[in-house]
Amino acid sequence: VRKDIRGFITNRLMYAILREALYLVEQGVGTVEDIDCSFRNDIGTWAPVAGPFRWMDLTGIPAYQAVLKDLAPELCSTTAVSPVLGNMVESGALGVANLQGFYRYTPEEAKSWEEAWHRCARAVLKLTVPKPTQTL
Repeated sequence: VRKDIRGFITNRLMYAILREALYLVEQGVGTVEDIDCSFRNDIGTWAPVAGPFRWMDLTGIPAYQAVLKDLAPELCSTTAVSPVLGNMVESGALGVANLQGFYRYTPEEAKSWEEAWHRCARAVLKLTVPKPTQTL
């Protein structure tokens, strides 16, 4: 990393995705379940092996410029916190910690999801493509 920034690189990328996901729910484009399913079935399939720049290299850089010319103006760029998220926090939702979040959980489901998340993270780390060496 060449410069300290507030929020770190991965957190900033993640929050940009979260902001757009919340925006899509607010706009009625899809449900929480729809957004989660779409994300897992697309980004979830390539993110473990390629970051956004490698992905563009692998799938054709010009396509991203063409799409962004039309799509960029429609992406959420609000500086306010999502009302959906605010309402969740005001209602006391903590996620699996108190079994209330965007999804409702039984204690068994919460434990199962947490265990699955940890197993997946460990498996992805084992499968990740090694960082290529760079030549000058």
